[in-house]
Amino acid sequence: MVPAAGGEARRVSTGTAELSHPQWSPRDDDRILLVVDHKNVAVLSVGKGTLEPLTHFDESTREIDYPSWSPDGTKVYFSMTLRVGDIFLVERR
Repeated sequence: MVPAAGGEARRVSTGTAELSHPQWSPRDDDRILLVVDHKNVAVLSVGKGTLEPLTHFDESTREIDYPSWSPDGTKVYFSMTLRVGDIFLVERR
């Protein structure tokens, strides 16, 4: 995070998880909505540097993208894809 007035960037999270699609809460400037490893949604407390998980999906085929706060900040919306596939056998003649 970089202050609006300028200055040095400050790290607001640590760890090895991929945090993506950040979106500030419309109600609380300490909270950022994030996707964690494209598997779950969490809220980052900027002041504490802690993640509060909102979902607990563990299926390897589930992928989450594009979270968004509702305008009043009381709900979270996101898209979820289940990646599945078929296996085909092609025979040469």
